[in-house]
Amino acid sequence: MNKLLLKTSIVIFSILSVFMLLSFILRLNSSPMNTNLSEKTENIGFNKTIQLNVLNASGESGIASKTRNHLRQLGFDVVEIGNYDKLIDSTIIIDRLGDKISSYKLSKAIGLDEKKIETVIDSSLYLRATLVLGKDFSNLRVNL
Repeated sequence: MNKLLLKTSIVIFSILSVFMLLSFILRLNSSPMNTNLSEKTENIGFNKTIQLNVLNASGESGIASKTRNHLRQLGFDVVEIGNYDKLIDSTIIIDRLGDKISSYKLSKAIGLDEKKIETVIDSSLYLRATLVLGKDFSNLRVNL
């Protein structure tokens, strides 16, 4: 009985090892996925309306509201404004879905360096991005 169990275990282990080896070899030989989007794809569908919230971290009142109005004129869907939990010196964009294209479009629209985009995935917010206005908000391309 023990010999039968041992032989069966060896056969099952051997079969699994062969499948894992084949899977590894196939993965090594496969080409990487192309993640570039065509211009047509970028302008439709997932990236058509960019929903975001604007949070004031500058310490100056009314900035988030004025920025919301400006961004809505540009076609962005600002669904919420409010205050950030602390004051910060530099304005940042927080990418909420891993959707870099939407974050880049927002950064271009307000004149913010793309290096100021951070990725903090939080799909429970139902937003593509969060714009956090720092004390440097006056340097942005926003009609305040």
